[in-house]
Amino acid sequence: MVCVGIDIGTYSVKLVELQSSTKTYSLSRFQEFLLSADPNKDKKIEVLDILRQIAQAYDPITTKFILVVPQQHVVLRHRHFPFKERYKILRSIAFDLEDDIPLAQEDSIFDAKITRILDTGAEVIASACPKIYLKEVVHLAREAGIEAEIVSIEGLALGNLLENWMEPPQIKSVLEGIPEPRNAELILNIGHTRTQLVAAADKALLTARNIDWGGKQVAEAIANKYGLHYLEALKDLQKKSFILPSSEGATKDQVIFSDLIKQAFEPMIQEVRFSIIELMANNNLLFSKIHLCGGTSQIKGLGPFLTQKLDIAVNRFRHVSIHPQSVLGEGTYEEAISATAIGVSLEGLKRPRHPASNLLKEEFARQAESLKLWWEKWRYTVQLSGTAFLILFIYSVIKDDLAISMNEKVLEVLKTQAATIADLKGNQASPNNIRKFVKIKKEEISARKVANQVKSLNSPLDVLAFINQVSPGPKKMVVEIRKVNIENDQLELFGEVSRTEYLNQFQQVLQNVAMDGKVTPLSSPSHPDPSKRNFGFRLKIDRHRGG
Repeated sequence: MVCVGIDIGTYSVKLVELQSSTKTYSLSRFQEFLLSADPNKDKKIEVLDILRQIAQAYDPITTKFILVVPQQHVVLRHRHFPFKERYKILRSIAFDLEDDIPLAQEDSIFDAKITRILDTGAEVIASACPKIYLKEVVHLAREAGIEAEIVSIEGLALGNLLENWMEPPQIKSVLEGIPEPRNAELILNIGHTRTQLVAAADKALLTARNIDWGGKQVAEAIANKYGLHYLEALKDLQKKSFILPSSEGATKDQVIFSDLIKQAFEPMIQEVRFSIIELMANNNLLFSKIHLCGGTSQIKGLGPFLTQKLDIAVNRFRHVSIHPQSVLGEGTYEEAISATAIGVSLEGLKRPRHPASNLLKEEFARQAESLKLWWEKWRYTVQLSGTAFLILFIYSVIKDDLAISMNEKVLEVLKTQAATIADLKGNQASPNNIRKFVKIKKEEISARKVANQVKSLNSPLDVLAFINQVSPGPKKMVVEIRKVNIENDQLELFGEVSRTEYLNQFQQVLQNVAMDGKVTPLSSPSHPDPSKRNFGFRLKIDRHRGG
């Protein structure tokens, strides 16, 4: 099975292809399709063209397409339910969130992701997505020829890189007394216009949040400071941006440029700091590390700078090593920007014991779409095969009836002929007796043919006489034949001549007599008379009369 995860961003569209087997999977393809940075261009048309290219590259019957709704369009809430059955939780989600979110039930799609099973029930990440945003994703994909099997949530898909998604949710017992803080970690995915913050503890997802800040704000700060066009500032951000760990040894321009980027990052840092404090207080957590990914994370010196600001170790996310096989290399630009797309594609590999977060419910639910696609592709072939089968069936029935009728007529004719020719009447004219009579007559005919063939065969003397007729005569050539062997159409002659030229002339005569024009020399016993030349020849002759 092929799982294709598509991450549609504001800077580019990322595609990840996973080849899965019964026990493992491999990351076989990653590709980034850049979008125009020109604000005057229609991004929707660009994305549509890219999705059409992707659709043409894959067979919809054997491919599972997974897309996501951007995190800023989804509301996530951490909930505890007094029961563990997922179907009960799904029934209760909408009512539980009714007073907590400003969304009407009839205008939203609700889902639940069980993160931990406890003695008292289950911990759940409840999600609510307005139908209007889900409709945008689904219709855009369908317009491009892609029928998504799963539409997940951006932050939850990214959380697959921290979770043990192959196993069912963890089962934990509630301990008495004051528990020790749980070790937790964060993913900070800094994109072009927004940043995702994903938290997990003990390989179980806690939450995913969106921060309306991205590399675009840094590019705009550079453009305003140096009077550049936004596109030029964006290029400088991608190729030349850096943050100095200290101003010692740096030029004044370098310090100014570094401080400019630091200042641009302050709004994002404040949001991250507040989120970390809230998560630590509400969930008894102790964050040990932050994984940095996304295109903007490639700014030099960003990790040490964020480490100083947040008092937590911040390093680039090395997630390629967690996959069994991958076409991506560690520490590359592709590893930094592919995290979300990989998490999206992993949603397609999840099993019922730890199911994918899928918003395709109610009117968006897939209605046997694979069967529909299969029928559209093979409809003509199936119809043609069905028609051919029907014709063949009718033909076989008619042929069977004709065969039975003809068999009966043949049997009547055989009995009549048996009475006339073989004098077999009544019960004697049985099929076995008729077969015996026919067999005897066939043997007689075969024997006559063999006798006629034997009568028409030339004897050895006839063969020698024929060779003598085609020879030049005793005045021109004298040949003495000592021995003659004839077996079927193979003739062997042994003798002697007095001159060498006679031997060559006689071999030429035999070549004219041979059926295939070939004469094979044979060894001949020596003769007491040393003045004569011995010879032996083998050739193929026609022994029938007149041959």
